[in-house]
Amino acid sequence: MFNLWKQLDRKNQTVQVLLGTVGILVLLNFLLFWGWHSAPKRLTVYLPPDLTQSNNVVRPGDVPKGVVYEFAFNIFSIINTWSFDGTKDYKKAIVDYRYYLTTPFYNALTRDFDARSKNGALSRTRMVSGYSDMGFENSSVTVLGPNTWEVMLNLHVVERVGNSIVKDVVIAYPLRVVKVHVANAMNPFQLALDGFVSPPKRLKTLV
Repeated sequence: MFNLWKQLDRKNQTVQVLLGTVGILVLLNFLLFWGWHSAPKRLTVYLPPDLTQSNNVVRPGDVPKGVVYEFAFNIFSIINTWSFDGTKDYKKAIVDYRYYLTTPFYNALTRDFDARSKNGALSRTRMVSGYSDMGFENSSVTVLGPNTWEVMLNLHVVERVGNSIVKDVVIAYPLRVVKVHVANAMNPFQLALDGFVSPPKRLKTLV
């Protein structure tokens, strides 16, 4: 009888250990599920244009200076390039790329379009490109604050009326870029141009 009690006691201990193990596993599964459920559904990782110039550590949400520069250069150049007719191309570009502009800068560009339309400054084509030896450098982008940067773009601007060049200049555009939160389908970069930090400055007159 004594041996039977000992056997039952050992079985009870084994059952208790198994129940404890099951309880721990259930708790771990719950914690894993909760962590998965509360984790971000989407992570944005910005890769610099030249990985050899980075510190090889890319954290979700961090925006390298090279990415900020490329964004500003591409969007600003596209809006200000009028391949066929500035009276149509400029307005269309402002509207098409409105999600890459803050509301104040969108309104400022719309006012600029209206002013240029009145004085006939849009009846031409315009090509905007980077100027030789004045492209991206680390000093081209300055951090102004959390998720806010100043980007210095030195751009070559050529305007033509018919086949005649009426303007050929190099201009420094100190643009402000900010991080925004909009639908990824509208703006996958989550960056926007926010106007000029200071007035643009003509660096060279070529024609």
